[in-house]
Amino acid sequence: MNLIFTGPPGSGKTTLGKICAAILGYSFVDTDQEIVQNTGQTINEIFIHKGEKEFRNLETKVLESIVKNNNQVVSLGGGTLLKETNRSIIQNYGKIICLTASNANLKSRLTKNTDSNRPLIDKDSNNNNSIDNLLQIRKKHYDSFATQISTDHLSPQELAVKIVEEIMPWNHRINTNNKDYPIVLGNSNITDLKTILQFYNIRTPNIIVTDTTVKPLWGNELSKILSIPIVSIPTGEENKTLNTVNYLYDKFLENNLDRTSIVIALGGGVIGDIVGFAAATYMRGIDWVNIPTTLLAMVDASIGGKVGIDLQQGKNMVGAFHPPKLVISDPIALETLPLNKYKSGLSEIIKHGIIANEELFNKLNPELLPLSRKFIQDALEVKIDIIEQDPFERNVRAKLNLGHTVGHGIEAASNYEIGHGDAIAIGLYAESLISEKVGLAKNPLSQTIKNKLLAFNLPIKCNNISPKMIRTLMESDKKKQYGKLLFTLPTNIGEVKYGIQVEEKIINTVIKQITD
Repeated sequence: MNLIFTGPPGSGKTTLGKICAAILGYSFVDTDQEIVQNTGQTINEIFIHKGEKEFRNLETKVLESIVKNNNQVVSLGGGTLLKETNRSIIQNYGKIICLTASNANLKSRLTKNTDSNRPLIDKDSNNNNSIDNLLQIRKKHYDSFATQISTDHLSPQELAVKIVEEIMPWNHRINTNNKDYPIVLGNSNITDLKTILQFYNIRTPNIIVTDTTVKPLWGNELSKILSIPIVSIPTGEENKTLNTVNYLYDKFLENNLDRTSIVIALGGGVIGDIVGFAAATYMRGIDWVNIPTTLLAMVDASIGGKVGIDLQQGKNMVGAFHPPKLVISDPIALETLPLNKYKSGLSEIIKHGIIANEELFNKLNPELLPLSRKFIQDALEVKIDIIEQDPFERNVRAKLNLGHTVGHGIEAASNYEIGHGDAIAIGLYAESLISEKVGLAKNPLSQTIKNKLLAFNLPIKCNNISPKMIRTLMESDKKKQYGKLLFTLPTNIGEVKYGIQVEEKIINTVIKQITD
């Protein structure tokens, strides 16, 4: 994907573009320099002899060449996208950032710059061609870009790092022997969806499925952007049933979906599971795009390709491996997430640190909230690395079950009044206690995990729930082999062992400890 800078003269497009290109390892393209090289004339000479209209036509030719390539940082002329044709050419081929600066800074930079290739600007502020006049004329144009960044306060190097780590979408193609699919993580991805779909050669989907909470927040807007229908289902794990899937089948048929259709799942992990399962089974399988809107779904449920629904006997008892065609995560969507829901997603990030990334675990603290795009990326990479090694959960992927054997029992025993994130937090603590009792871990591992959970006000106990009920429902865990319950247990921060059988007495002792 390309990174494209627009903005007024003097805003830093070329300076910043070169630094970003160096950090990313991308090629750098300056459209003005391309025109000079192609014509053998300076920008001023072109304006004098051929006029602005011809110059804009030359920009069009350069843009048509640029969009044939990826992994570029492109610095546009300040007026390149004034021509609607130019904007339509470039807008679907990268992330466009409009750089801004105060009038005083723009004047200062332009005065110091000896570049004469600015035919529309006169350094005399009283002249009609002054930067003040130009900004007034183009204000509506520059304001029309969704992503705006001021270059007033940070150095070019600092700003480039911020852009690369926080604003430039991060993408990775998940490689499995079942199906390869890309994941894209970046701010404004939902509003940039058309661009992202086109970049990955995915045609416009046919329908959006979301829940009643997300529909007014993001669903209605996305439906308008794509001009496609939207269907909503009730929010909550208790609706992850065959009845809901049957409802979706009816809606798919009503909207004439066939085997070539594409469905968007917009919401948390429950929506991804239900819609992914409906897509896997409707007409023996249709494509779907997953757009998670919760932290929990972004770092965990949206990747891996597992989809499914619950039965009365337990979670995800009916399901399939049906990876989406594309996963699009937008941290801006987390701004509408209630704080308790946001924090519940932290349990999975803590889990990822315990499994395989001690640095991630140690760095995570409440002062970092809300988490940066880069931090979410680091958490994602833990799971991606594991599922690429074991896409069908035959061996090493069992590491991801840490906290889930006890956690799923707690969820079910509470009749899902305790959410997934909170249940996994309790499960992480419980299974660290089990690990110490079986001799795999030493103190103070459970205390270290407990302190991390409590730092984010995550629960470590579930009072008023029957220990016997939790233990009974743990037996429905689908991770059993040959009738035996197997645990994934932490041995240290950054290390776990999986496939561990545990004495019944130890299991019951720990369950009693977390329910007292």
